[in-house]
Order: sequence, then structure tokens, then C-alpha cells
Amino acid sequence: MRILNLQNVVLVSLAVSAIAASSACSSSDAPRPDPTAGASNSSGGAPVVGGGSGGAPVVGGGSGGAPVTNGGAPAGGGSGGAAGPSVCDGLATRIFTVEDNAFVDDFECVTGMCDPATMVAYGWSTFNDLGTPGQDGADNMIKMVQIATGKTGKGGQYVGTGANSSKVAPGFGVGAIFNVVIDPAGGFLCADVSALDGISFWAKAGTAGSKIDVNFVIPATNAAGMDMMGRPNGGDCKTGCFNHPKKTLSLTADWAQYTVTFAEAAGGSAKVKGLIQELGFLSGDAAWDFSLDEIAFYKGTPPVPPIAPAAP
Repeated sequence: MRILNLQNVVLVSLAVSAIAASSACSSSDAPRPDPTAGASNSSGGAPVVGGGSGGAPVVGGGSGGAPVTNGGAPAGGGSGGAAGPSVCDGLATRIFTVEDNAFVDDFECVTGMCDPATMVAYGWSTFNDLGTPGQDGADNMIKMVQIATGKTGKGGQYVGTGANSSKVAPGFGVGAIFNVVIDPAGGFLCADVSALDGISFWAKAGTAGSKIDVNFVIPATNAAGMDMMGRPNGGDCKTGCFNHPKKTLSLTADWAQYTVTFAEAAGGSAKVKGLIQELGFLSGDAAWDFSLDEIAFYKGTPPVPPIAPAAP
């Protein structure tokens, strides 16, 4: 993967959210434990309660994503959450533009910026509910891996079986999460995507017709949390969290381009109102197999591959 503005990337791990959370984002709207912060692709280990330890490297902001200097996002949960201060307030929000911050990932691993075991960027994490339904020691053992046959060059594949379906509580299915901006050490928690329309990506499924939910993790639905240094590393949500804005897509067995605008993400308990923190690609199936490539934010016409990061 090529990551723009490498000088501002901070390598930190994503973590598994508390199973005590009230509801989760997935292909089912039924409330159940949340997994969306995932387990880091780079390591296993015990889950960290409260939204993780700050996410994975910042790839969308960098020095090109200028911090908000005019007071930042309005109070009230960032994108429409509960009244009161938001983690997005002031300098905690980066302004994203199509010129500087559109690139997300093309899975062309850059040495030092991806997990040598999976060859997938540290910005990704995955979760999978295996074994006894709900959180246990068997969970999160399956990772996304780089494949040689992406849409253009390399791609990323997430495949496995034996998951407890998110369609039957308390199972929470599986998913791949990409940290767009969360960087507690740098003081950034939110991305202002008001200048962008949505996300474009190429995908395929092992079985035609398989569905995934594309989730926009926003402050209003992302659980509040602190990292081990006591720094905020989640969203504004205190109760009923993780029911993120989403859209369900049916994938073909061949590479095809898909787009989801922020306005189309009508599922969930809130809507995208200019601010996001992470992207999620979730499946509620017991056996899952989907591949991703050429992921980018866009404005107007979706990008034609290959995509590339902005020049330094």
C-alpha cells in the first residue's frame, strides 16, 4: 500500500470493542455486541475495551489534511450525536480534500507500512466471531491478506469460515475496518469529508451475490474510549453505539467498481453529516470471502484505476 504524507503516520494498533456495547454495525440491525474496532492485523492479543488504543496509521490526513482552525466541528456529537462537546471539536478534525486526501488504499504494500505477515497496511484491522457466540478466545484469528490478483496489481482478500452470523444474536459476524484518521498521539480523531461525495472501491466475492455492508464509522455512533495513555481514541457515543450509517451491496464474482455516497448510507441510527473516523466492510455470513482494491474517496465522477496517493 502507498500511504500519502508518510511523515505524519503514527503506527498504533486497532483493538476490539467491549462486548458489553449495546449494538453493533453489521448486515443485521439486531442489537448485539460490537466488534467494529477489530483486532489489529499486525498482532493478536487481548482485546482492549473502550474503542481500542487509538487506531492504525493515519493515512487520509497527513500534512495535506489541514486541521480545522475555526473551532472545528460543532458541539453535539460531531455528526449529530448527543448534546455536548465532541471529540471532533477544534484541532481534532482534519479537513479532507479530493486533491490531498482521496487515496485510501491500493494494497501495494510499502516496506515498513504494512504487516509483514499479511502484507496488508497497518491501517486495517479485522474482527471475526468464531467459536462460542460472543467474545471469546477463538475470536479475531483470521486476518485480511494481500493477494497478487487485485483489480490492478495487488489486492486484499478477507476469507474464512465458521463465524457466528450477525443475523443471530449474540453473534457479531466478521468485518474489515480501515482507520481513516484516528491518531491520539497526533491529536486527530475526525475527518471532515464535507468536500467529498463518498467512497469508491473495487470488489469481488468468492460467491456471486454475497453481500457486504459498507459502514461509515462516525463520532455519533462510535463508542467513546481512551487509550492506555488516557487520550481519547473513539467517538462521542455513550449508549446504543456502533449502529453506524451503512449501505448493503451485493457483490459479483468478478472485479467490479462500487460506490457509496455519504447520503446513501441510510442504515444505522445516524447519518453522515460531514465527519467520519473509519470505514468498515462487514459480512454477516458464517462463511465469507470478499476482496477489495483501489479504495478512494471521491467527488463527482468515481476514479478510474489505478489510483495513487497525492504527491508529497
